[in-house]
Amino acid sequence: MSEYKNITKSNPSGLVGALTLLELLFPDEATRPSLRWLRHQQAKRLIPYLKIGRLVFFDPVQVRLAFDSQFKVESIGLSMDREAASTMSLTDLVRVRESNTNQEQ
Repeated sequence: MSEYKNITKSNPSGLVGALTLLELLFPDEATRPSLRWLRHQQAKRLIPYLKIGRLVFFDPVQVRLAFDSQFKVESIGLSMDREAASTMSLTDLVRVRESNTNQEQ
């Protein structure tokens, strides 16, 4: 959840354009998807956006949540449903994973 806070700290207004969205969500320029890819995701309605007249804006937190729900691959080792895992902190998730590993051994 801290990564979402970092996104909103860097842009307190919440709404950004497409290029800024890509820069916020993918800081490493070498691995950043193209603007064309983002527009394709937008056209397929996989990411939320606001359209005011001809201008298109994105909320980086909402787009990140959409990416997590659409593209996130869950690990096999974590035997817990997604909803329960999303409410836990990272340290709690590590403890659960360690206890699952210890039980298997």
